[in-house]
Amino acid sequence: MMAWTNTFLAESYEPPSEKIDTAAIKERAESYGGEDARPVLPRYVLQLTAAVDVQGDRLECEVVGWGLKDECWGVEFRRIPGDPTRDEVWAQLDDILATDYAHEIGGVMRISRTAIDIGYRTDRVFNYVKTRQPRVIAIKGSAVIGAAPLQIQPKQNKYGVRLYMVGTGTQKDAIYSRLQLKEHGPRYMHWPAGFGYDNAYFEQLTAEQRRTIFHNGFPRSEWFLPNGKRNEALDLRVYNLAAWDAHKYHTRPNLEKLSADMAEKNSAPKPAEPPKEYQLKAPEPQPEIQAHKPAPVIPRVRRGGGFVGGWK
Repeated sequence: MMAWTNTFLAESYEPPSEKIDTAAIKERAESYGGEDARPVLPRYVLQLTAAVDVQGDRLECEVVGWGLKDECWGVEFRRIPGDPTRDEVWAQLDDILATDYAHEIGGVMRISRTAIDIGYRTDRVFNYVKTRQPRVIAIKGSAVIGAAPLQIQPKQNKYGVRLYMVGTGTQKDAIYSRLQLKEHGPRYMHWPAGFGYDNAYFEQLTAEQRRTIFHNGFPRSEWFLPNGKRNEALDLRVYNLAAWDAHKYHTRPNLEKLSADMAEKNSAPKPAEPPKEYQLKAPEPQPEIQAHKPAPVIPRVRRGGGFVGGWK
């Protein structure tokens, strides 16, 4: 087909590609905002991550909430305008990363892990991460096809920072499959109506397309960005996946227990106690056992005078 199109039709051949329906994803937006125009975390959110993309004239940041079995909720999408070489731009990022987010069942929650891409202004990113790791990590996309979702460098670099390599193609495959889920539950992605999630965000999230090409006669799947499209929102979701994987790797949180604790705070009924015959009882006290004492030894007195002298 490629030879026919190029040779006989004199046209450029474009292999078939898979594209996500932008409008359908945007229609999934939900309402979980607060009264003061600030996001309120849904009750199933157990941890927060953030991702930061460095551009020439701004920083872009997305905060994502995570629940059981990788179900996630977009919290907010923020842009910090300004030259990334200036300290005040990174000070604004510090303010965002220190934000207290109100939770639906009460209390507040802060961001547990943040991933920042080093693709631009590398020195500045490393200097920022150095004094904030491991809560803030530096990541770099891997160009290796089929690379693992996350690989952690065993040693720190010359900046004193440990680098996290992200298999961008693998993570984009995961995002693509999750976007096609129809029912809430494991791996499903939620978004709020507002808080920075506008038309431009969803267009960027769905900008890339996946196509199959043949290399040395073997099919290979790859992601490509059509001309004139931007994909910062997709990159930020890839970085958030990396931040979540890194958080689980370092802390190995017991999310099942955390979820149960939060459900209890939400006035969930406590499980019924088992019947008394199945309950463990404390052992009854036993009488103290006295140690056996040997009989006293009475010394034998030998009398003098022979056999007769012993008689009285």
